[in-house]
Amino acid sequence: MNIISAHPFKLLTIVTLVMHFAGLFAMPVLDRDEARFAQATAQMLESGNFVEINFQDEPRNKKPIGVHWFQAVFVGMLTDSQDRTVWPYRIPSLLGALAAVLFTFWGGRQIFNEDIGFLAALFLSSTLVLAGEATIAKTDAVLLACITASQLALARIYMSAHVPAGQHANKGMFSVPSLPQFVLWLGLALGILVKGPVAPLLFLLTAGTLTIIDRNVRWLFGTSPIWGAAILAIVTLPWTIAISSASGTSFFSEAFLGDIGPKVVGGQESHGFWPGTYLLAAWVLLWPASLYLMPALRSAWLTRNTLGIKFCLAWIIPFWIVFELIPTKLPHYVLPTFPAIALLSAVYVYRYVNSIRHSNPHDDQIIRWVNSVIWLGIGVLIAASIAFLPPFHSAEALEPVFYGACAIAVGSLIIYILHILNRHVTASLALVVLATVTFYSLLSFTLPALTNLQVSHRLEKKIDDWAEKQGLEDRPRVVASGYSEPSMVFLLGTETQLGPADVAAQAIASDPGVVAVVEKEHQRDFQKAIEIQGVAVEKIDEVEGFNYSRGKTVVLSLYRQRLVREQAELNASQPR
Repeated sequence: MNIISAHPFKLLTIVTLVMHFAGLFAMPVLDRDEARFAQATAQMLESGNFVEINFQDEPRNKKPIGVHWFQAVFVGMLTDSQDRTVWPYRIPSLLGALAAVLFTFWGGRQIFNEDIGFLAALFLSSTLVLAGEATIAKTDAVLLACITASQLALARIYMSAHVPAGQHANKGMFSVPSLPQFVLWLGLALGILVKGPVAPLLFLLTAGTLTIIDRNVRWLFGTSPIWGAAILAIVTLPWTIAISSASGTSFFSEAFLGDIGPKVVGGQESHGFWPGTYLLAAWVLLWPASLYLMPALRSAWLTRNTLGIKFCLAWIIPFWIVFELIPTKLPHYVLPTFPAIALLSAVYVYRYVNSIRHSNPHDDQIIRWVNSVIWLGIGVLIAASIAFLPPFHSAEALEPVFYGACAIAVGSLIIYILHILNRHVTASLALVVLATVTFYSLLSFTLPALTNLQVSHRLEKKIDDWAEKQGLEDRPRVVASGYSEPSMVFLLGTETQLGPADVAAQAIASDPGVVAVVEKEHQRDFQKAIEIQGVAVEKIDEVEGFNYSRGKTVVLSLYRQRLVREQAELNASQPR
């Protein structure tokens, strides 16, 4: 099986960028995490404070600083903080997804061979969750790059310590770090700076599991831990000291007690699910690269004493169990295991194509058939879901959305037939095409066309259109009551004020240039507060849509103060 060109890294780069470029520009800024991350980064650029993380006047002590720094670099190079287009903030996520794919090939070809490494990289690139994370301006795609690099570097160290020819490759814990050792610790350090304890947790679970299974701790000396500690300190301590100096212990106490703690002990923000949820959802999360999920995992278990297979299972199983037990569950929580799953899937395809069997062929055939039926069902379900969304779409999007749904359904059926006919190399490569079609259909056409859900974007356009009609050079300051989504703050600017109805009334009374945005449920309180203020207001427009963050329809009315001259002209025009 020769599936590698003369330039595998270039080919993987092109395929991955094409595949994940889909939603970079088309997708509107999403509530709530993406908008919060982007707004906090914009405020860093506005204020020049690159130590503390704030959302307006509120400290955002949730995640470390890493992704905000990466975002700030690209926003500073490509645009500025006043231009509130979200795509520059997403570039670190796109590059993080690309780096994870390239590191999968880099490590996979060393642990197994080039064919397996290349195919695994394609499988990882073709997963639904990674496609989503590559399009969202937050931490998880960047974290995946850090974790993939560090884990596969650890795998190379582990295998080197267990192969007789390489037993002297690692000189010990005090040796100057080799490339794998340096990548291991740098990946861990950057992972900590991006998302705190997730990367070291995976490292400890993997290394601990292998140490217990092998009853051997000596191989860990080959990681060069003394140099590792120095690398961790050099990368993470400067910001740790700076944020401690700026905020005392509040960042760390709020991060652990206010963010991590509630997720561990309960289902935070209505995201609580029972253990086993991720196992049941795995076919969807990895789709369409889940075509070989069940047979690959079964084959891996049967050959678990093989060094590379053992390492991948130690990577997947303990981490997966931990997150199954944590009540709060979001799709990206198990993303750090996807490179290992992709490697096991590629190993299975390679062995099957080369007629290397490790199980009863009849049993394997049944498992492959069951898995492929589930896989096909998910493809048809995705296509059907897209086809049934037109009531929420703009009219001009109906045709491309329909064609996209048809392409996904037909592509899934073709790959299913190839799989049943044992054309596994062709089916595996066709997955890449299907993934590209699916991601573009979802991220470039289907989701951006759901205009009823884009309340903040429509609100921004209404205000800008009104300001243009009034001949205003700058957008008016906005005070909102009853609608407080972060996307509105990001799009309308940091000076956007949020508060109850009386705050909106006071603002519009004290400043004639203010536009008040009042949600329907707050209308009565707003009118009462306006009467108390003794000013006249006029309704200039209205936005109605579905707030998906809260799961309800909202009606937003836009008001401005009616100026004295305008009021006099209105009175004069009235019949006596």
